Amino acid sequence: MNFAFGIPVPTGSQVYVVDTNAPRIVSVMPDPVEALPVGASPTFTINFVEVGNTALDAASVRLWLTTANSVPVPGEFAASLDGSQRTGVATLRVNNLAIGSYILRAEVADVAGNRATGQWTYQVEVSDHQPPQVVGLSPSPRDTLQAGTSPTFVVDLEEVGTSTLDSASIHLWMETINSDSVAGHLTVTISGNRRTATASLQVDSLPGDCRLYLEASDMAGNRLSMNWLYVTAIIPPPAKILDKETAYNYPNPFEPGEATHFWLPVSPGTGAHVEIKLYDFAGMYVATIFEGYLMPGSEVEWNGRNGDGQMVANGVYLAHVITSADGKSKEDIVKVAFKNKK
Repeated sequence: MNFAFGIPVPTGSQVYVVDTNAPRIVSVMPDPVEALPVGASPTFTINFVEVGNTALDAASVRLWLTTANSVPVPGEFAASLDGSQRTGVATLRVNNLAIGSYILRAEVADVAGNRATGQWTYQVEVSDHQPPQVVGLSPSPRDTLQAGTSPTFVVDLEEVGTSTLDSASIHLWMETINSDSVAGHLTVTISGNRRTATASLQVDSLPGDCRLYLEASDMAGNRLSMNWLYVTAIIPPPAKILDKETAYNYPNPFEPGEATHFWLPVSPGTGAHVEIKLYDFAGMYVATIFEGYLMPGSEVEWNGRNGDGQMVANGVYLAHVITSADGKSKEDIVKVAFKNKK
């Protein structure tokens, strides 16, 4: 006679031991007691073990998160068992949690069909009271911009608290001084960890002095609002050489105590490089009247003195004038008459 669990069993009979013990969930992270910050992207982890005499069923493992209203929260799930098939771990990573209550649920079974379940409530709360900050701005408001151009304004943002940036809240726009909208195209890019972002606004045409406005928030609801004034100017086009004109001076002739002024064959604009050297009729060098960059409205004059500061003799002199602008150069020879009565 054989005995099984104290009960006599006839010889030749088989004894089947039935496993009725469900697996056990032994840990869960993060701790449900601790609130999660708004914008957090946690990875929930459970560890479980088989306490009976069978193995865990890998296909039975589930881990999912819902809102308090049972709305599923998207996430990345993974599960694995050890070599003995008696212990395992499951993870669920979710992104950018908003404020509110969430319920984490888990299921695991063994091959005998014994099932264990668990659920834990998490609170997502505002623990960050710092708004995002601007860490880069171009062009600088100190720069004078040209009216009629189409610049691109770029603002770099950074989250300085424990939350993440809310990309939908980022707005960058421009208005005239009279609060009229300036047409443009906005692009917002945000980093993978959602803690930095760049907003770019390309305006169609600057009508004049304008103000650039920025609004941005993080997932904790902290709001940033800033604006910058940009001053514009009408910049003249590049000066151009007047091919059909020649340089000349006036008055001509002139006397000691006076000065003669040179007119140059260049159109009004951003300026030109000018070189004027004076020679006598024998070709001997007398003086360099001017050599440098000449701005619009400026004049070149000669007071009748040579390079040593001495008054030149009565006579006619030749001024070699070279004017350069917009990639072109023009040379002129100007006869300058000086009446020195001494």
